[in-house]
Amino acid sequence: NLVLEGLAFRYSYTPITSAIDVQRTLYNLYDVYRYRGLLKPAAGGEAPAPVFADVGKWATPDSIDLGTPYVYDTKVYKDDNTKRLVTNYAAAHLKLCINYLESHEYDKAVRELERAVLISPDYTGFQEIAVATYGYAGMMAKAESLASLFISQNPKATNIYLQMFRVYRRVGRDQDAENIVLRMINALPDNPEGYSLLASYYEEQGEHAKAAGIVNRWLSLHPNDQSAMKLLESLQKKASGE
Repeated sequence: NLVLEGLAFRYSYTPITSAIDVQRTLYNLYDVYRYRGLLKPAAGGEAPAPVFADVGKWATPDSIDLGTPYVYDTKVYKDDNTKRLVTNYAAAHLKLCINYLESHEYDKAVRELERAVLISPDYTGFQEIAVATYGYAGMMAKAESLASLFISQNPKATNIYLQMFRVYRRVGRDQDAENIVLRMINALPDNPEGYSLLASYYEEQGEHAKAAGIVNRWLSLHPNDQSAMKLLESLQKKASGE
């Protein structure tokens, strides 16, 4: 019975149909909160694109409408604790972003994602959502460049590989989907997620021999995995037509 309204949850005495009150949250985030000390009006009335730390611009200034044009106020000092607290504002915008992704309103999802980064440029909790948002919005070059950046920063960023797999599958780029999981397996040879995902993908495609090969690869590193051994046996039977 809890409904999100910006940074707080309100208890509802009646059953709810959505975990977020979108209109009230938008009102709080854009009209009530003033973000003094975080944002300041942009010079010349133009809103620049949000900026990653040491990365550069995400988007062209006219790609989204952030309402009143703001930039991050670097002149106001924020200690580490303040920066951590500020991520709550970013998280609220990301909640809206996810809501819009689920309702297929991708332009709004991009707007909320980029607003989150504008408010808290050092926050890293948006990375997985950023890849999905740009990918689902059809902005593949941006999704791919961000995924490559995040993976280069952290080769063990499991969720980035998985999100790009979903994005590639969504747009019908199956070879790229396969390659990103193979890249994950090479980077994380002891993580079973990549093997499981790729084996399931091959099996879905009817390529049982290739699925068996991936399971075999896992077993070469983990020969005592009983469930993998049973799966391999099943796949080999399917591959042989039994």
